[in-house]
Amino acid sequence: MLSTGSVGAERNLTFTAASLTDNGGANDLRFTGDSGILQADLTGSLDLAGGYWIAPQLLLNANAVTVGGNSVLYGSASTGTALSITTPGVAGE
Repeated sequence: MLSTGSVGAERNLTFTAASLTDNGGANDLRFTGDSGILQADLTGSLDLAGGYWIAPQLLLNANAVTVGGNSVLYGSASTGTALSITTPGVAGE
């Protein structure tokens, strides 16, 4: 679980876990440097109830993703993918 405080890296930052909940506020940054990728690879759920996620590229991969009203996602890449949210979706019959 992420709460108050910031987590960042000059280059890439990856969260790998079964699930992740972010209860941070607007001043609680999750960030990378100018050319970095901020990535969450989860086998379960990603619950972004809060926190300010900022990077040139945001890549969020989880079984389920919830983005709450107190969370900010900001991808600033001028080319390529600035923000990608991937979930498995509903399997067809």
